[in-house]
Amino acid sequence: MNTTTFDFTSAVASDGSVSTATSVTKTLFINNTDDEVDAEDLYIRLVNPRTDNEGFHDNLETDDTKLGITEGGATLYIFKDGDYVEDGYFYGDLAAEGELQVTITMTLDSAVAGTFQDGQSYTCSLYVYQAKANYPTAVTFTVTT
Repeated sequence: MNTTTFDFTSAVASDGSVSTATSVTKTLFINNTDDEVDAEDLYIRLVNPRTDNEGFHDNLETDDTKLGITEGGATLYIFKDGDYVEDGYFYGDLAAEGELQVTITMTLDSAVAGTFQDGQSYTCSLYVYQAKANYPTAVTFTVTT
């Protein structure tokens, strides 16, 4: 990822509310370093498919949190309305020595007091998953409130 912190410190008030929906965008670069073999059935997920570990801290798992993947002009949410999208974002095959660039957008919608906790830092994970090989790679990022 171009930077690893989704900074919402100015959006979350001391009482845990958010007055206006706020989005932070990052770029994720995925490289297939193999010079002969395609990475088949590539997914970007917030749930590790081998361990079922969820990528967000419990305090971020609210109806007012969204995380979307944009590639080629289309956006698919992999967390929305308090729920993880089970399969995440399906890309397909990434050619040998190929590179994929996607935009990751995290949004905190306007929320009432107590929805979020001010002054916190949460370590979270996305998983780049090659289904054919059953191989997830964690991409760690931080969310600050």
